[in-house]
Amino acid sequence: MAVIFNLLRCSAPALFLGLPLTFSSNFGQTFFISIFASDVRIELDLSHGEFGGIYTAATIISALLFMWLGKLIDYYDYLRISAASLLGLSLCITIFAGANSAVLLFIGLFGMRLFGQCMLGHIVVSVVAREHTKRRGRALSLATLGYPAGEALIPILVAFSM
Repeated sequence: MAVIFNLLRCSAPALFLGLPLTFSSNFGQTFFISIFASDVRIELDLSHGEFGGIYTAATIISALLFMWLGKLIDYYDYLRISAASLLGLSLCITIFAGANSAVLLFIGLFGMRLFGQCMLGHIVVSVVAREHTKRRGRALSLATLGYPAGEALIPILVAFSM
């Protein structure tokens, strides 16, 4: 137990940045998007295949762009990249929520996948792994607690708010 408290004391900024970023990354995850898939399909008059095709294209293209964007964490301040990614995610969630065409749906999904699914988790893992040479595994396990917290809480919060 003393080891964990010492780890928290020595590396609080990186570890406590990890929790909200990994929690926020859940807004780009499949489980979150699937909560709204039926309503989006009905609203935009899309078949399952059409929605799946848009989602697949957005995911693949965001993954391809991420191969280039991911390296920015090695060259720029992680707080600025984190802020830009959260801003991008927020903007794309807003586009997704108000999408009235397949094009806007694609843009929203693309950004949610790029900034949520890809960038936020990548920032956390890269920064924590770089800053913690000793007890790296423990540091990563603490910093990424936002993943299971989001998976447990976000569906409940969405259902409650609906």
